[in-house]
Amino acid sequence: MTELQALLWPGADFSVPQGPVALWFGFTLLLWLCAGLYSLSTISKRKTLYWSSFSLAMVGNLLLLLAQDVLGFYLGFALMSLSAYGLVIHSGQSAARRAGRLYLQLAILGELLLFAALLLRVDAAGGALAIADLSSAALTPLALSLLLLGFGLKAGFFPLHIWLPQAHPAAPAPASAVLSGAMIKAGLFGLWQFIPAGDVLLMHWLPWLLLLCFSSALLGAWLALLHCKPKVVLAYSSVSQMGYLLLALVLYWSSPADYQTQAVWLLVWYACHHALLKSALFLAAGAVSSYRLQGWHWLALLWPLVSLTALPLSSGAAVKYGLKEGLGQSSFADWPLLPAVLTLGALSTALLAWHLLALLRQQHQSANPRLPVTASLGWLVLALASLSMPWWLSLLQPLWWQALQPGALFAALWPVVLAALLYGYWLKQGRPLPTGWQDPLSPALGWSLWLKSRYLTLSSRQREWQLPKWRRQERRVNRWLSQQALLPLGSSTLLAVVLLLWLLS
Repeated sequence: MTELQALLWPGADFSVPQGPVALWFGFTLLLWLCAGLYSLSTISKRKTLYWSSFSLAMVGNLLLLLAQDVLGFYLGFALMSLSAYGLVIHSGQSAARRAGRLYLQLAILGELLLFAALLLRVDAAGGALAIADLSSAALTPLALSLLLLGFGLKAGFFPLHIWLPQAHPAAPAPASAVLSGAMIKAGLFGLWQFIPAGDVLLMHWLPWLLLLCFSSALLGAWLALLHCKPKVVLAYSSVSQMGYLLLALVLYWSSPADYQTQAVWLLVWYACHHALLKSALFLAAGAVSSYRLQGWHWLALLWPLVSLTALPLSSGAAVKYGLKEGLGQSSFADWPLLPAVLTLGALSTALLAWHLLALLRQQHQSANPRLPVTASLGWLVLALASLSMPWWLSLLQPLWWQALQPGALFAALWPVVLAALLYGYWLKQGRPLPTGWQDPLSPALGWSLWLKSRYLTLSSRQREWQLPKWRRQERRVNRWLSQQALLPLGSSTLLAVVLLLWLLS
């Protein structure tokens, strides 16, 4: 490994992760493997585009987790983000192209913001490229803003979530599973790695970040109730849960030194819990819409919903209990509205879960073909991993047992019961929402189209015959490749050229 790293750029450092990062790497790898297994028997069209995009995005995702230097991390992050465009546009339909255009525009914007932020951090650290060396460099307002925006666009918390509800319905189910389970977690991972805990400027910003957490947690759940497509509901659920994950990260940033180890494990446990259950639910949504499910399939579907609502005996109960306990001991414990906001969040999440279950039952058709065995296996592995998480993570077991105390049981059960009554009454009334509120189109699609029109206006000012000869040849090649796997081919070619230049330098 050392000899290979010496052939790359100066300071290149990749190593097998240890401790909490090892768990992060483990659940990320599991998600990609299970999604790939599900894809084997369910992806029948445009396979070259799908598998090349899938493979490149997986390599980038795993690479950024192994990287110990800034450049290696950025290359993995950029490769993952740009290659995922091929997953979004896989179907080739107009809705997929619109979603893909918005995704690619925001992905490029996020990469530019992140590149500028990392340059500022490296400069503040005296040119050091090791990620560990950046923790001693103080943050500046510009660097912190760019990091939050660059990583936030990938993480998808409010108000940087606008691509999520568009991309998930367009992408195939296994692609949505890794988008929500693994790739948006990379944004949170970047915030954890590049924003040092205890920084003076960060401590002043924490109250505002806390408001951002609760805004994302609540608005994501409420917006999900306006939609009638399961994958859109799951996309907004991811927005909501990313609010809680950001809350766990804020808890780590604000924790005293003697609690930071527990806080960072809580963050990774929460990320693992959400990754497993959300990936399983996206696979379930894809299976329900296209295949006939058996009884055990519905059991595999119900358990992630149980975990999402933090009902007893689930990993959700353990991590939510740990998050509440941590907030109760933090500097935010004396906030007067904190208990009410957490309770409202639990009730909103339970309403979302009931809404999603009703939509999935409504969408299921018994006349559909049976779900292939390989797809069932990939889905079942994720469901079982979520079910058994408190048992194969021995450090999580104390929180799991504490969540079974009578007071914790009551606090977890009553929001779900109340949500069932409220949702049942809402269904009885015929979902009395104004027509314009149901499945509204995102204004972001309009902004994306406007940006495209401006670009086309600028590029069309120069007629074909006015272009240089090489540019005319390039356009002919682009037209020929328009129906091919252009993005994966371009990404892999660019990656190969960059690596070749480093080897020759």
